Amino acid sequence: MSQQHLPTAVRTGDWLARVVPKALVVLLALAVILGGVWTYYDVKWGRELSRELEAWKAQGLPLSMSEVIPKPVPDSENAAPLYLSVFNVSFEPAIRPSPRRNFADLSDEEEDLIDDHRRGKERAGSAAQVRAILSRPEVVQALQTLKRASQYPNAVFPVKWELGFAAVFPHMPRFLDATRMVTVQALVLAEDGQMADAFDWCLVGLRMADHTAMEPSMIAQLVAMAMRNMALGTIEELISARSVPAAAGQALQEHLQGIDVYGFYDQAMRLEGAFGRSTFAQLREKPEILAETVRDV
Repeated sequence: MSQQHLPTAVRTGDWLARVVPKALVVLLALAVILGGVWTYYDVKWGRELSRELEAWKAQGLPLSMSEVIPKPVPDSENAAPLYLSVFNVSFEPAIRPSPRRNFADLSDEEEDLIDDHRRGKERAGSAAQVRAILSRPEVVQALQTLKRASQYPNAVFPVKWELGFAAVFPHMPRFLDATRMVTVQALVLAEDGQMADAFDWCLVGLRMADHTAMEPSMIAQLVAMAMRNMALGTIEELISARSVPAAAGQALQEHLQGIDVYGFYDQAMRLEGAFGRSTFAQLREKPEILAETVRDV
């Protein structure tokens, strides 16, 4: 019986019987080829990545966050607890952060007044109010705590580095607030003729900036730069208007010569590099962190 006289189902079955094995062979061959290509490039790129990582290691570049985050220091050497007693901040990420408290519970208007005085805006009209603010017991205590903290050799804050890009740095704006208060304190003392004490408070601002820069992040370096600019701007104003006590000038010179800006930035860039490399792994392992971070914004 010829093919055309066979039932349609039979003809279709015969055709499938001939075609399917051939198709399977083709698909198998294609899978082998694609698998071989994938394996080749996987091995090739894996070796290239290994060489790149070895090159980074040879240059001393960190491969993980744990290699560059600040190591714990004894409380006897750590200024952070003292700073935090003034700053009153939390390092826990919060979907709805609590309202920000100003330095020593100053009102927003009082903080603006302090900053305007520092910038030289209408000082004659605000001098009495500024002095009244600086004489408050809670402000005096906060300033003295900052002064003590600035004399410590290290400042390691409890930043939750393990959160990666979700980590928060609430102490950074506080450092700026503290530097404004410290520099205004210096200006008021200079107006009273207490130049040695005025320059001593400027040094407090510079030491606080160094503590800020010890944190190996770019945001810390930018904040430290702003703090130094405030302190140095106040020093420049004092020097241009009044004579500098010899001891104060010597102390300032020694401190400024000892600032290792390059070292601070080098550490920050090393951490930022490790931070970037770990971000992809973090997103792969804990994608929910990204959702929480976006929700916080």
